[in-house]
Amino acid sequence: MRVPAGEVALARLKPLAAGGFATAARLAGLRWRGMGARRKVELAVDDPSVRLVGSGPELGGWKPERSLRPGPDGFALSLPVGAVFEYKLLRDRSQGTFDWEDGANRLLFVDEGTGPLRQTLAWSQR
Repeated sequence: MRVPAGEVALARLKPLAAGGFATAARLAGLRWRGMGARRKVELAVDDPSVRLVGSGPELGGWKPERSLRPGPDGFALSLPVGAVFEYKLLRDRSQGTFDWEDGANRLLFVDEGTGPLRQTLAWSQR
C-alpha cells in the first residue's frame, strides 16, 4: 500500500501464522522504551551558554532544571533509533529562570546509520 506524502491511511493487517506479529510488537516495545538500537547524536553549538531541553527523559523531559549543558564539542547523546524528539535551546538567566528560544519546537529524527548523526545548532536559527 502506498500513501501520498502528507496523507494518512489505516490498514488492517492479518498475520500469515498465529503469533505472527509478536516479534514486531516486541521490537516496537523495546524501541518505545528506548531499549532497542541506539545511535550517537552530536549537536554542535557555537555558544557554550545555551542549554538543550526537550521531549523524553534523554533531553530533560521539558524541565529546564534538567536541561543539558554542552561539553567542549557541543552535546553528545546516545538516542534510540527510530525516535523523534522535540526540543528547544534555552539559556540560564539566574536563580532558576530561563530564556527559551522563540519559534516552534525543533525536531530531531534519529534514523538508522553507522556513524554519528551530526547537526550544528544556533540560537533561534533554523
